[in-house]
Amino acid sequence: MSFHVIFGIELPRLREILSEYEQDRAMAQELWHENVRESRLAAILLTPPQEYLAEVADIWVHELRTPEEASLLAMTLVRPQRWASDYAFRWLASGNELPMLCGLYTLCHLLRGGAKLMPDSEAELRDHLDAIPQTASVVLRKAAQSVAYCLE
Repeated sequence: MSFHVIFGIELPRLREILSEYEQDRAMAQELWHENVRESRLAAILLTPPQEYLAEVADIWVHELRTPEEASLLAMTLVRPQRWASDYAFRWLASGNELPMLCGLYTLCHLLRGGAKLMPDSEAELRDHLDAIPQTASVVLRKAAQSVAYCLE
């Protein structure tokens, strides 16, 4: 792992601990830069979604360290944004595994939530899914399968 410290706090327990704190963008920004798994997850959970900017999302997505961060970021902060699908497609086209994973998770959450894609966007998404090599990580391939299932 690429963390200096991992306390091993499970996500439900971390959510419970953080429920005692107000969401605070400035504190979340500080936590994001710590080299501690739980601090980075706390940063995602303590960021007010209404204050999460696309520019910050783009930076954070390219600083992701684990699939767990990608999943939580997509579900908690990216999915509710009006720019979510545009950025998800951008990350999917990046060729970098964790940004691609965050893009796939975001699109999967949007599609499961009832979002519809324009025909051109759906065709582009299918092209991206087809371009994921069999040598890609299991996590990336499973995320791609989930998105493909949502398109059916």
